[in-house]
Amino acid sequence: MGAGKSTLAPLLARALGTVASDTDREVEAVSGCSVREIFERDGEETFRRRELEVFRGLLARNGAPVVATGGGTVASDEAWEVLADAGATTVWLDAPAEVLAARTGGSERPL
Repeated sequence: MGAGKSTLAPLLARALGTVASDTDREVEAVSGCSVREIFERDGEETFRRRELEVFRGLLARNGAPVVATGGGTVASDEAWEVLADAGATTVWLDAPAEVLAARTGGSERPL
């Protein structure tokens, strides 16, 4: 959260001549509500299940997309299996804690 994935994914996709997707935005689109609302109403487990379904679908339907995922995705063994099956390349974004705090301070993110 706050590492820059939503900013950098479209730039990388453009450079590679492919499409960019964001799992949080896609989950919101299929759910009809925000990530925060899903967490509050249905809990993290429901969100993670939807996130994995969306992630799997993005990799299957878009060929070689750039997908910005949340931290929960990379904490999932099943998501890593999906990545391996797709032959995907991963890019890990890292930033110092103080930068992350400055970028996300005051946000309404659930985690």
